[in-house]
Amino acid sequence: MELLTSTNYYGAALLRESHRGSVLKLTGPDGFLLTSLHQNGSVETLMIHRVDLQGQILWQADTGITELDQILPDPRALAIVGKQAAPSGKLPKPVLVILNNESGALSSHSLWVGE
Repeated sequence: MELLTSTNYYGAALLRESHRGSVLKLTGPDGFLLTSLHQNGSVETLMIHRVDLQGQILWQADTGITELDQILPDPRALAIVGKQAAPSGKLPKPVLVILNNESGALSSHSLWVGE
């Protein structure tokens, strides 16, 4: 496991329970979620990191989202709405990403009708 202080986390922020609420606290083990931006080729994507109280990163997940619209926090899972990078000449694809806060497993679902 990597310590939080051993890497730079561009645009890092702790995830809150609500807009002006407390930091979202997780259990089993105790910790919190950190968001950051990751350079992925020519685009920056949203990363989510689970960190324990000693500053150890337990897992990290690249959401693939380049334009964030909304994060809906919950102690069990996050729902993240945003857009993925578009190939040249195409529109950005709106997606809903569901992230399991315990394991870091994520699933991505297109918000375009018919996909």
